[in-house]
Amino acid sequence: MTSSLQPDASRDAQREQVIAQLQQVIQRVPEQSEFTNTRRYQLLGPLFTLISLGMLAWGIQQGKTGMLLCGLFLSALFALVTWQHRHAGQHAFMRLTRRQLFVDSLSAPVNLTDVVDVHVKDEGLLTLQQLTLRPGSPLPTHRPVRQVFGNQAMALKSPEPHIRIHSAGLMSGGANWPSMTSPRCWTPTARRPMHSNSWMSCKAVDNAEKETLLLQLQADADGPRRRCEIRERSLGQAVMLALLSLLLVLLGGWLASLPSAWQLRSAQLWFWLPGALMLGAGLVGLAAAEALRRRHGQQVLALTPDTLQFANAPDPTPWVCFDGFELEQRYLSLGLVFSVIAGSRAPALAPACFKSLAAPHAWPVAAGMRVRLWLFNPMLDGQRLDFQALTDLLYAYLNAAQARSTLGQLFPEVQRVGATQ
Repeated sequence: MTSSLQPDASRDAQREQVIAQLQQVIQRVPEQSEFTNTRRYQLLGPLFTLISLGMLAWGIQQGKTGMLLCGLFLSALFALVTWQHRHAGQHAFMRLTRRQLFVDSLSAPVNLTDVVDVHVKDEGLLTLQQLTLRPGSPLPTHRPVRQVFGNQAMALKSPEPHIRIHSAGLMSGGANWPSMTSPRCWTPTARRPMHSNSWMSCKAVDNAEKETLLLQLQADADGPRRRCEIRERSLGQAVMLALLSLLLVLLGGWLASLPSAWQLRSAQLWFWLPGALMLGAGLVGLAAAEALRRRHGQQVLALTPDTLQFANAPDPTPWVCFDGFELEQRYLSLGLVFSVIAGSRAPALAPACFKSLAAPHAWPVAAGMRVRLWLFNPMLDGQRLDFQALTDLLYAYLNAAQARSTLGQLFPEVQRVGATQ
């Protein structure tokens, strides 16, 4: 096929456009950001201490030495955690600038130019961050922090040089920071390489390479043409959660009724309090099970050759606004994160709230540079999509849309535009 190649002047204009976009990205990043841990243990510490004291009282009442010792140990442990975290959220243990990362327990700052990969995962009790460094980069030393669930950074050499940071959550400016990047280090994920319509024009190539690039883009542009609706199947999870919650309700009611059945006049609180907690947890679980039942069969994503629409987005978003995606396989659910391309913003989404538990809503993270959602079992045309099938499907749509966009910028005379069926 004969094609008219773009002149050098147009390529220079493309390069200037990319530089301008990168400058905008730099300006959007603050000069310095300070991070503290969250105040989660100011709530969890007293709560766990109270439950442990209930175990201790029960062990004394029943004369069970094992339960008595366990309750005593846990009461002391959670009391210590509560005391150590009394000033949580007030001290900035981590500071991030445009060039370096500073952590209190590291002997020296980490140059961001040495970081080749970043993974963040919040496991409830602790937030784990891992910064993988390039081979040969200087590795600082670390000192131990004598605090349970404290802010600890470790510089490790194996299996590759990396910095591992543990903290009880992460806050910046008084607001909680969710997972800022996809946690690929601890759970299976997928991220497929994409064509970049911003960077291809920056490389000086000869005519033969341009012809090869043109043929490759034309082949990639012929992607899926039909509209796909990915729906969610969550009925099984709803039934399992409902049964477990019903069991908690029954156990909580039985435990709360023991003082009356045994005609106890003292230590009634040690039965009523755990019973009330179990009863409350069971009722919350039943409400969550109903929410999961409502999620069953709802549309999660609508895919067309040129656009992607989230469940809580008023309008579809062009594929070219994203430069990649990540999948995170968890025990019961699947996490999906779309990375917004430099110079773009996350699509307009209805704010996520408690009602979003009953619908597969997406929400922006990392200052609008990523869009995250989670679901249980993705379904397409009544068939379940496994991890690899969902990865291949999303990659096919995104790769084709990016190829058409790049083709339109570099070779507008031969651009192929996918038609939506």
